Amino acid sequence: MSTDRRIGVAGLIVAFFAIAAFYLMPDQKWIGGLSLIISVALLFSWAWLEFREIGSKPAPSLSDALHAPEKEATVLHRPNLQIAGIRHAEVVGLVDQIWISCPQQNIQKMMSILVDISNAPRETETPRAANIKASLVLQHPKEQIVSPLSWLNEYTNTVTIGPGDRKTLVLAVGDLYNHNLPLTQFNWNFVMNQRNSASDKQEISPGDYHWAGKLPPNCPLVLQLANSKTGKIISSFNLVWNWNENAPIPQPTVVKA
Repeated sequence: MSTDRRIGVAGLIVAFFAIAAFYLMPDQKWIGGLSLIISVALLFSWAWLEFREIGSKPAPSLSDALHAPEKEATVLHRPNLQIAGIRHAEVVGLVDQIWISCPQQNIQKMMSILVDISNAPRETETPRAANIKASLVLQHPKEQIVSPLSWLNEYTNTVTIGPGDRKTLVLAVGDLYNHNLPLTQFNWNFVMNQRNSASDKQEISPGDYHWAGKLPPNCPLVLQLANSKTGKIISSFNLVWNWNENAPIPQPTVVKA
């Protein structure tokens, strides 16, 4: 503790003693009066030292103010959602209503098309975390919306992607183990998930599969990523559903703007 602060504390203590002396020793009021005078002197000394210290500090010059280093504040910008990659023919399975990769042997295995979504950092900006749902807009034979889509290793249809992180979207699944069908008729489906929260108990049912078998070669698709609360689209990507009769596994690709 500095000297001026010690003087200030001493002045307060003596002041309290002076007040107490007037009540506790009424026949010796001179003690209280003397203590009060001492406390006032100490407090004035403390105030003088404080103001002297303030006055001794030089005011910053205009040059110093202009050249002072600026404090960097972290400004969060809108999410920078990107397709980091599309994986074909990945083996997945439905375990406890969650799509997982490389499932156990005792459950039905499906081939899948997975889309990795990243919240890519920018060189000069820090993107916000994105809490999103995904939907797919089909352009054949008329516009249809498949929503919300499923995510790998997620129970709900909503994910949060922080800066630099990625999540994997289950775009479509196909039963490539049904050998009763010829290679050109594999049952590929876009798969939805109607669970908005962990408390929802709906199971993925046949109604959550949207058949992709009738899509023509080079059919345009639009993948939309929207804010889960407001519904506002954050990012959208144009895809082409590349598939022909000689290729049992579709090869969707991103159309660059």
